[in-house]
Amino acid sequence: NTTPTALVTDARLRHVARRLVESDEAIADIALETGLSNLAHLYRLFRRTYGMSPGAWRRRHHAVITPGG
Repeated sequence: NTTPTALVTDARLRHVARRLVESDEAIADIALETGLSNLAHLYRLFRRTYGMSPGAWRRRHHAVITPGG
């Protein structure tokens, strides 16, 4: 019982999470590429979904992929 909007938002957030780890691209650029141009909204959605800010997500997961980095 998920709405179409929730499905799209979930897909966008998964894309943002993946791009944060795979690239060093600015969060604002990733947000625009994903269709989430309002950064405050992105940060709220991301924190609600993943329990941390996009920057914290990048730091935590990027360190896992690039040991010593």
